[in-house]
Amino acid sequence: MWDDVRFATRRPTLSVLIALTVIVFASWSPGAWACSCAPAGAAEFAFYRAPVAFRGRVASVENLEQRAEPRQLATVDVIETWKGDASGQVAIHAGGPNGLCGVPLRTGEVHVFLLHPDPTGRLSTNICSLYDGRSVAPMLAGFSRDLEAADAAIQAAPGALAPLLTRARLLRYWRLHDRALAAYRDVTTRTPDLAEPYAGMARVLAAQGRGAEGAAVIEEARARLGDRPELMAVARIARINAGDLADLATVDFRDADLTDVDFAGRDLREANFSGAFLTRVRFNGSDLRGARFDRTRFAGAYMERADLQDSIFMASIGFPEIRGADLRRARMERVGFPPRQSLGDANLEGATILESRLVAPFIDGSRLAGAHLISLRITYAFIVNPRFESTEFQDVTFTDALVYRMDTRNMDRAPLTLDDLRGARLTNVRIE
Repeated sequence: MWDDVRFATRRPTLSVLIALTVIVFASWSPGAWACSCAPAGAAEFAFYRAPVAFRGRVASVENLEQRAEPRQLATVDVIETWKGDASGQVAIHAGGPNGLCGVPLRTGEVHVFLLHPDPTGRLSTNICSLYDGRSVAPMLAGFSRDLEAADAAIQAAPGALAPLLTRARLLRYWRLHDRALAAYRDVTTRTPDLAEPYAGMARVLAAQGRGAEGAAVIEEARARLGDRPELMAVARIARINAGDLADLATVDFRDADLTDVDFAGRDLREANFSGAFLTRVRFNGSDLRGARFDRTRFAGAYMERADLQDSIFMASIGFPEIRGADLRRARMERVGFPPRQSLGDANLEGATILESRLVAPFIDGSRLAGAHLISLRITYAFIVNPRFESTEFQDVTFTDALVYRMDTRNMDRAPLTLDDLRGARLTNVRIE
């Protein structure tokens, strides 16, 4: 099939590769496609999206039909609830053709269930939902331990503010908005002259899309406490969410919750977005030289053709679209890259990608000369016309990577070999 493909384009692009990928997927059986879940490189987002989230033990399972992959009705004992009102025992539907892909629910199993009730309130799960739950389970266990520790400290010292604030911050980080709002309000009731809980309430309200209410909270706090820096910072973010993009050089974006903001073409040099939650935010063509994105959560961010030289992405969750961006000397460490991350046409010369995992990345015309790829696991990569001159690969494992060599008329596809990495500096590189 591949020998018959011809291209009339002057230069192969990522769209060509995507089209070819569609052809490959179309040749798979329906069962194979249905049973393929996107690896949860950003498992937290599955938790944020789910209206109902709890940990439970399967008490009983009833097969509703006699077939190889029957529909099931499971009774689940709720152990711990994070979102929704699940308690006691709940009924969960599962299975059916390709629903659980040969991995049925079994009595005694403990799962994290991330569920989206249908209009009648019925709860259902499938193989991908269970995969997401398994992926996020360790993080939720850590969250529960931290929350229990804060609650214990509150019980031990009822008048102490530190554990109350710790509890509110935890709930806000995990976007349990109503509980976080109640926690911050509790602090303001106890200590009305402290700025942080007012700022926290305004941030939660902004995340809920209730920006006007958040602005009112800040105005009330300013009337009482004056123009405290933390209050002014939250007020400025509220104005940005409302479309006021004047004088961005002085803005503190740390812990900001930004939604549908268009920073395209703006000067954001050395801006600090650490701890921010970015939803559908556009930075196309922006100057982001030296910007920081530590623990930033990307729920949709676009940095195509942006200048990201010397920028830092540290332990960020998700990653922006960076096609055509300049990431020379950028540092990406412990990044939760989403599946199918495109590095197409990005300039990564001298950049460092460290201690991360890439699943089904598109590496199309990416410039990686002098880049440092260290302690990576790269699975199902699509690599077009590889160019790895002076690239450093150290402790890198490629699994099922494919190389596409394309010119104006033809394309060849073959599994990645060490010969495809010629010109690079290799230390402990494995190809599986």
